[in-house]
Amino acid sequence: MKSLAVAIAFLGMLMCGANAENELRLHVSVPNDLSAQANSRSSVPVLMLQGLEFGAKEGFKIEVLAEDSNSPGTPIVLGTSALVGHPQSTPQPPLQKIDLPIPLNEKGTQFLACKSEVNLIVRFERTGAGRPPIKVDRAFFAGPGSN
Repeated sequence: MKSLAVAIAFLGMLMCGANAENELRLHVSVPNDLSAQANSRSSVPVLMLQGLEFGAKEGFKIEVLAEDSNSPGTPIVLGTSALVGHPQSTPQPPLQKIDLPIPLNEKGTQFLACKSEVNLIVRFERTGAGRPPIKVDRAFFAGPGSN
């Protein structure tokens, strides 16, 4: 039941969690095996953005961030990725959807250690001015033990 409530809340965040700066605020479950492996640093966790929607030939930089508990208001960069292309104020047709893996760095691995759920900020930079919020169907962690 708790999983269903989290899934419903998560879908609501995906639908309306983006702000004018093209950020998505996500609450993502961390599979137990992945959390334990992150604690032992035996694997590299990957945040999967499933169904990431963008325009033809559109490009932007993506940062995965988390709040630094030691310095509130200062985000920690957990991972980065990019789509090669041009900024667009209006996504140009045909719209495309892809599944984009974002490997997390050492700070990302440390951040996931011994946690069951985390709050993340996915920031989309170098988008066109006034671009509508970027849409993602689902976000989850992938890696060994993250079925």
